[in-house]
Amino acid sequence: MIKNLIVSILLVSLIILGCGKQRPCASGSPNLLFIGYDSSEIDTLIISRFERNSNFQIKKDSTLISEPFFYQKIGDSTLIFMNRMRGLITREFDWTINISQTKEILKITDITTENTTQRCGGLLSLDCFPCYSAIKTFSVNGIPEVITSDEAKIVIKK
Repeated sequence: MIKNLIVSILLVSLIILGCGKQRPCASGSPNLLFIGYDSSEIDTLIISRFERNSNFQIKKDSTLISEPFFYQKIGDSTLIFMNRMRGLITREFDWTINISQTKEILKITDITTENTTQRCGGLLSLDCFPCYSAIKTFSVNGIPEVITSDEAKIVIKK
């Protein structure tokens, strides 16, 4: 009788621990859609990360993207799949995109995302997979943009 009670208490405890906790998902990264640019103009990009709301004065680091690995050419447009490089452009910082060949610098600010969470953790929970919160709004050079599709894109027109 006591043995069954102990086993029951242990089983209930394991089930409760297996329920896990709600955890926030990481911020997703938008793709870059270049319209009217020749491939040679956008083969090298420098993406710099800045402390949010620092007026681009506190630089954290930079990433060089040379001849983008994941891209698709559609007519006069080139879509660079930044979401394959999760976390490159996220809500936690402000960003610049330096198009080296044309000397253009785009300033990305005010990124907001959905507040997506997932339940994971706990002893019996083996379903904790990476999840990402979709970007909903951002500004490019001070002009607000709203994502109206499932695919977040920063559109850059020549």
